[in-house]
Amino acid sequence: MVRCGAILYGVLAQEMGFRPTMELKSRVVHLGQYLKGSTVGYDCDGRLTADRRLACISIGYAAGYARIADDRGAVLIRGTLAPALGKTSMNGIVVDVTEIPDVQVGDEATLFGGEGRLRIGPPAVVEQFGTILPDLLADWGMRNRRVYR
Repeated sequence: MVRCGAILYGVLAQEMGFRPTMELKSRVVHLGQYLKGSTVGYDCDGRLTADRRLACISIGYAAGYARIADDRGAVLIRGTLAPALGKTSMNGIVVDVTEIPDVQVGDEATLFGGEGRLRIGPPAVVEQFGTILPDLLADWGMRNRRVYR
């Protein structure tokens, strides 16, 4: 007997041809230029050390983006990693898009999964959220709208 759920969902044994069946995505809902010294994130907990262009992504702890991920991790936007900054709020996170000049409100942000060849996979999210992958997948699956393809 074996437990094959993770393989069926494609999060293990990808080298054997299994493809991931789940991604977690959201959207950029705000963009702005912020000066060195500006505070970032919930409770104004973070402080910028340089002028930055920041994006607000519409996902937070109410949708399973746990607060333990404060100031850790990244999202994929237009095929480039954008680091998360500051504390997670109930419905939003802030990411640094200074190095992605063509980002626009409405752009897709991938929190788990991939864009092209670049992926945020199981090892990255397990470290970012400090828990096991089944815990994340179950939480995200219950809290977010599903889109079937």
